[in-house]
Amino acid sequence: MMNQFEARRQNRSHSARLMAILALLVLVAGCATRDPSSVDRARIAVAASRDGGLVDSDSLDFREAERHLARAESMLEDRFQQELIDHEAEMAELHAEVAVARTEAIAAKAEVGAYTNRARTDTAVTRVAVEVAIRNAQSVDAKQTGRGLVLTLGGVLFDFNSADLKAEGRLSIARVAGFLIALDNRDAVIEGHADNTGKADYNVELSRRRAESIRDALVEFGVSADRLVAEGYGSNFPVASNDTPEGREQNRRVEIVILRAGLSASDAHR
Repeated sequence: MMNQFEARRQNRSHSARLMAILALLVLVAGCATRDPSSVDRARIAVAASRDGGLVDSDSLDFREAERHLARAESMLEDRFQQELIDHEAEMAELHAEVAVARTEAIAAKAEVGAYTNRARTDTAVTRVAVEVAIRNAQSVDAKQTGRGLVLTLGGVLFDFNSADLKAEGRLSIARVAGFLIALDNRDAVIEGHADNTGKADYNVELSRRRAESIRDALVEFGVSADRLVAEGYGSNFPVASNDTPEGREQNRRVEIVILRAGLSASDAHR
């Protein structure tokens, strides 16, 4: 039978082996490599927007791009989880794109001044502007109605129960702003819509605040505020059944109605 001394000795030996294995696992985990490709892409995007003279380096979007890039680089160096590194890098790349889109919208406003009067009367110019806008605006569906051209913004513009426009949404709004600047004789109504989940009053209020966020972003990108009206309609105007998840997703939308010539935003309420 094993004596007490021998048992203690074996226990100590077993514990020592366990500690050695744990130490090795910690060392391996600490030395695990991280994929730098997302950070490399973000560096290229930020550098291209800065070095190409496409953005104002003091712009809010560009500073956000640099901030997220710095966080991504720091996380990569400290071997944070790959998904956290990729998220910061993706945000840096996205903000760089938004900064470029903002500059393009501002440039479009300056350029269009030279032929604004002709564009107001030349239907061919207007038609080309519409086609270019639809082609360039990502996550935007367009259809012609009696009130005018309706742009339905797709993608995830807001977080759940939030009216703060996400960076992905700002990119689409910047492109739509360029379109509105080119058609500067047209007013627009921004309409927020919701599904029928939850209280009706809350849905109307949330959809209104979301419409106002998009209106404010359009103004920030150079569209005149007196051309825009923001409305929130909650679940009053569904485009699909609220009985299915797919239908409710379609009903949670924001529409920008580019009104036909002669129809003002203040007169275009539903």
